[in-house]
Amino acid sequence: MESRTSIKLFICLLPLLIGLAYSVAAPTPTPFDASKIDYSKFTPEEIAATEAHKDQLKSQVKSNLATIVVTSDAQADTLKKTNKSLDLYDAAVKTQIDQGNAAILALPHVLTQLHRAKWIMCGLWLALCGLIAWKVGKIPILGQYSLYGVAALAVAGVTFIWLWI
Repeated sequence: MESRTSIKLFICLLPLLIGLAYSVAAPTPTPFDASKIDYSKFTPEEIAATEAHKDQLKSQVKSNLATIVVTSDAQADTLKKTNKSLDLYDAAVKTQIDQGNAAILALPHVLTQLHRAKWIMCGLWLALCGLIAWKVGKIPILGQYSLYGVAALAVAGVTFIWLWI
């Protein structure tokens, strides 16, 4: 029971602890005041070294900018290649769409052929069932119930042909 109480207490105090962690102020830097510098402490060699370092940083920034421009040119080339690839893809998609539209226009002809094929298959199936009924009718053991079975077979076959083929 004590562990549940301590967990509840921890959950209640957790927002307080997080708030305290964020409320601790980070030290703010003091602004640089150039008027407080005593330039008499620096030797001319130190001033020259500082100027040389400043020039070195300036040339480094210029070279970085040149690199950025070169990188931008490379990115522009990549963008041109990407646009060319997208144009080729768009042309391929249009070709596929045109082929699909041509297939759709040919669809009624295909459906007519399928419809005729189904009629022919149904006729053949019913002829086969008639043959079976004629042969089964001559078997005295099965009697009149054999015709019901053949009729069910005929209906099942026609249904299969029209629904699944």
